[in-house]
Amino acid sequence: MNNKLSKEQNEIIEKIDNNLTLLLRNMKYEDYLSFLKSNDYLETYDDVLGYCEINYLPDAFLSGLTVEFLNKVLNITKDKISELNIKE
Repeated sequence: MNNKLSKEQNEIIEKIDNNLTLLLRNMKYEDYLSFLKSNDYLETYDDVLGYCEINYLPDAFLSGLTVEFLNKVLNITKDKISELNIKE
């Protein structure tokens, strides 16, 4: 968990990451990468967390990951799981 984010933000991020892991296991890798780049919210989420994790971006960029933003990303991942009929 990231201590720069609220408990609620961290919980949503955990759900998103679990969904992304599920999608990665059930999609061709190239299709998964295309999915991440197919939506501005997903692409931003992936970029911000990825770059902050490797200390390429300052933690201030995490402030853009609002609860509203994260819920949009979560819904996108849920929709893709449903679309692909993936069972958890």
